[in-house]
Amino acid sequence: MQRKTLRGEVIMSFSAYRSLGETVKEFQTKYTEADFITEVKFNISDYFRQDLQLMMEDAVVDNSEFAICENLVYPVLKEVWKLYRKKFILWSHQFLNCDANLSGFPEYILARRSPLGKVVFDQPYFVLSALNLSFHLRSFPFHLRSPPLPRGD
Repeated sequence: MQRKTLRGEVIMSFSAYRSLGETVKEFQTKYTEADFITEVKFNISDYFRQDLQLMMEDAVVDNSEFAICENLVYPVLKEVWKLYRKKFILWSHQFLNCDANLSGFPEYILARRSPLGKVVFDQPYFVLSALNLSFHLRSFPFHLRSPPLPRGD
């Protein structure tokens, strides 16, 4: 999907890239797989476990991208984010302008907490974006240049 700026420039939205391969090719990056997140043990509240179990058993949680995001992805992201909330902000549907060719509203962005306050969008560390109903998680090339994530308090 393309959109135009007020000056008539064409900007590609995140949804314009239909596959990870297409994105890698467009930005001329190298695709690799690696464990880059270290495991950290933490307690999961009983409320979270019970609510997730209830949703999995009694709700329709996977009939669309929106349902998957609202019922599964966001609750898990939020539960983990709570441990790191002093250093990070979890943004939902925040406009992200990567460069002249790519901008849009990905579902979720984990960004550095700005010293100016929680309402200031700062350095993004990763982006989660749903693609079609098959729901893939993807990150974009600018993340390869981001500094390592600081550990939570």
